Amino acid sequence: MKRASLFFLLVLLMTACNSGKPAESEGKPTSLATEIPCPGVTPRGVIKGGMAYTVINGSVLSVDLYSRPESSEKIASIEHHIRVTVQDGPVCSSDSAWWQVALLDGKKGWLQIGNKIKAGDSTYELALEPYKDDAVQRDVPDNRKTEAQIRYIVADIELGGSDVRKYYEDQIAARPDDPETDLMKTAIDIIQTGKNGQVLANASAFERKPLRGGTSVVDAGTEYVQPGLDIILTPCDGAAADPVCAKLKP
Repeated sequence: MKRASLFFLLVLLMTACNSGKPAESEGKPTSLATEIPCPGVTPRGVIKGGMAYTVINGSVLSVDLYSRPESSEKIASIEHHIRVTVQDGPVCSSDSAWWQVALLDGKKGWLQIGNKIKAGDSTYELALEPYKDDAVQRDVPDNRKTEAQIRYIVADIELGGSDVRKYYEDQIAARPDDPETDLMKTAIDIIQTGKNGQVLANASAFERKPLRGGTSVVDAGTEYVQPGLDIILTPCDGAAADPVCAKLKP
């Protein structure tokens, strides 16, 4: 009797487990599927239906969304650290993968992902980084803390406008020999080099808003304070960096 009862309990447990599994469609990634490996692409756990940030490593400041894989019809441009929803894919290609993504403004297109993507004479890496808890936060190593702080100050000024810039200028005037104000000086020097154009290459990735009693630069749509390294500066991160950008390094 005990053996029969135990068997009946096991049957109930197996039935409950199987009833909780979603139906999988053959040949297509589902919201629970693992990323299909494609040549030339480092898997990062991207899933259909999930959200991710774009990661661009290289001297290009933006990449294009296309109407379909391998197409030349461009839908939009997209920068580093832009949040997207993964709609479909991957479609494997030669040393790359294509994912269909939707931007926050509703535009949708196919993005070519890979470790070595060619654009004219440039080669860059493009990836989709899945995130949890609304954001991906890049750790700042000790040897890049100065750089991260300067990038953050540039974004703070550019997003905050003239009043915020005046605040930093007043700090510099009040403490001219303070190492902290040296960072502020460098940030303003970088802004000066790009005064005839957009200094923040990926401004739409961030916003400046009240947070915890102050005002912070955060990843757009979240309350995660941006550490700094994902802030891309047009004078510093393009193919020809301005000499002032050497001050980003300690």
